[in-house]
Amino acid sequence: MLFEDFQESLNEKKAKPGQISTKDWQRMLDLVTAGKDGEDVANKLKDKDKAIARFVSGLKLKAAELKYDDKWKEYRGPFDDFGKKALELGATVEEIQKMFDAAIIPIAIAEKLHGSKGKKLDNRFVGNLSKMIIKAGFDIEFEKTNGNAITNDGMDAMQRNGRKWTIGYKTKVSANGEIYDLDFDAITDEGDGPTKYVLSHGSHRIFRDEMEFNGVMRVKAFEAGIKKALSTVSESTVVEKQEFDEDNLDDNDLSLGSIIKNVKDLKTGTDYCVADLGMNSWMGALTYKGKKGGTHQFVSSIQFDDTEIDFSDAELKSAVKDGEIANCE
Repeated sequence: MLFEDFQESLNEKKAKPGQISTKDWQRMLDLVTAGKDGEDVANKLKDKDKAIARFVSGLKLKAAELKYDDKWKEYRGPFDDFGKKALELGATVEEIQKMFDAAIIPIAIAEKLHGSKGKKLDNRFVGNLSKMIIKAGFDIEFEKTNGNAITNDGMDAMQRNGRKWTIGYKTKVSANGEIYDLDFDAITDEGDGPTKYVLSHGSHRIFRDEMEFNGVMRVKAFEAGIKKALSTVSESTVVEKQEFDEDNLDDNDLSLGSIIKNVKDLKTGTDYCVADLGMNSWMGALTYKGKKGGTHQFVSSIQFDDTEIDFSDAELKSAVKDGEIANCE
């Protein structure tokens, strides 16, 4: 297969000008779910069509209007950095408006978006907790409740201080195919003071064993307790997705998947994304060849790319622990 033919086959996978690719929808859904504005991502874009696609898909996912300020010649609102970048790369207001008018959220993306709404990601009092749990590789769903305090400490806080208001939450946390009840009170402050938390006795034992007698906790202590409790039901240390550059993945029409949490999860012959610490970027389509000659080998499956990354047993274990190996999509 000639190089020109290979390049052409790659290009066929990408969305045509004026269309939004599935990958662009997914990337913007990731930002919406994480509650980020994506400024760093927008600043790295070099392709006009991709900038337009990311801008429009982000607005659609946020159910926001397309607002252009004629006086200042710029966009205002969610993900406006993508709009600014699109204009810098030569896009016209008319081009962006045309794509916005035609764009429809794909069913698969809409289902994922709907599923995230039960996680309260934008909630002032529990949004960061939800993001922490999801980022660590687990899942959380908030149940519908009347919001009343469910712990004695939560009720006492309101009675002692008129500026305190306690909200009771009941959730289901998914980890390794099991469901664990996580119920707690968030003691909020009408004067914009820090929110504190109290674990309810109705929570699953993994949480009670870790925090039941801690009483009222500050946010960092509460989140640390949740993460430690979940690590006891995971085969490996809870790892988080690292913030490495993904431009190399974009260039090869790849997306970063879930982080590998255990060396045992690696499968020979499967492609993975591996972090290049020297370049601070993700390298994609690296096939795990298994252990050969005392080292674990990852070899590029991309034509004309001879990249090979080798790990000793200790290095591989450390890379997995630090969240530096992920599935490629």
